[in-house]
Amino acid sequence: MKTLLRPLLKAIACLLMASTSACSSGSLWDIYVYVGGKAYDRGYYTVAETFSLAAVKEAEQFGSEVPRLAQSLYSLATIYDVQQRYAEAMPTYQRALTIQEKVLGPDHRKVAYTLYALASTYQNQKKYVEAVPLFRRATAIWEKAELGHPEVGELDRPYVARSYRQLGDIYRDQGKYAEAELPLQRALTLQEKISGPDHLDIVPILHSLGALYVVEEKYIDAEPLLRRTLALAEKAYGPDDPSTTATAINTLGHLYILGGKYAEAEPLLQRARTIWGKVYGPDSIPVATVLLNLADLYRGQGKYAEGEPLYRQSLSIVETRQGLDHTNVAYRLHGLAELYRIQGVYV
Repeated sequence: MKTLLRPLLKAIACLLMASTSACSSGSLWDIYVYVGGKAYDRGYYTVAETFSLAAVKEAEQFGSEVPRLAQSLYSLATIYDVQQRYAEAMPTYQRALTIQEKVLGPDHRKVAYTLYALASTYQNQKKYVEAVPLFRRATAIWEKAELGHPEVGELDRPYVARSYRQLGDIYRDQGKYAEAELPLQRALTLQEKISGPDHLDIVPILHSLGALYVVEEKYIDAEPLLRRTLALAEKAYGPDDPSTTATAINTLGHLYILGGKYAEAEPLLQRARTIWGKVYGPDSIPVATVLLNLADLYRGQGKYAEGEPLYRQSLSIVETRQGLDHTNVAYRLHGLAELYRIQGVYV
């Protein structure tokens, strides 16, 4: 069966490739890599996995520590990664990394890319202890490479910016707010140099830094970043985008509540509620999020009769969707209890 598999895969690959001359002139490994990459780009992950596995097997015939094997393993790991098959992605990335470090050296740029990919996989699983040193090491390699070869470093800068942003997001999620500021600020400065101040790639960094300032109660610093986030998101994605635009609307509305700017907050929050309600449904977690903000707004305005049903509706959604013991339940119970306390209702 194995003797038939290789020529069969090659025949399938040649059919998928537009050029028969490329098929006849290229090695079997080259063909597998090419077809696997094209399948990945088109989202055909099962096909991509089949040919990437074949590329790994083909590369192994040249030795256990050769660059083409590391390349094939890296490609296979990205296929697992994009499907959230982390248990398969992590050891595959690690195997590629081990080969790269031995063959290319620990400070090679390709090593940095694998470190970054592995760190991102850990971050997606909230394994922050494992992710942080990998992000830091990848960033250090790229920045060192740029010092010696600016023309090469220019290709790496977008990844350096992403790495800094992801580090900042990790520190924020860990409650290490002071540590989160510097990497997010660096990410923003670097990304602005790369793509300009109005590019789409600026948006997630602006939002991350603005949201951090909100948590730190640096409202004056947060507002221009979040307003800029919203303006860029509306331009890029449209005014009714449920992801980036609506999230920016909700975050800005939350900021205005905290700053006591209730008149500015309410139309933003109602807008986010409408967008999310249409896309995700009235009983979705995004709607529960904005309902909590609206309830806090009405409580702050002394409109207790309007705030109470929103707290209860938001509470019901998260209890149903996330369970009675979820931390989001606690936030809503606290808000509701505070509303009753202000009114002197203790029973």
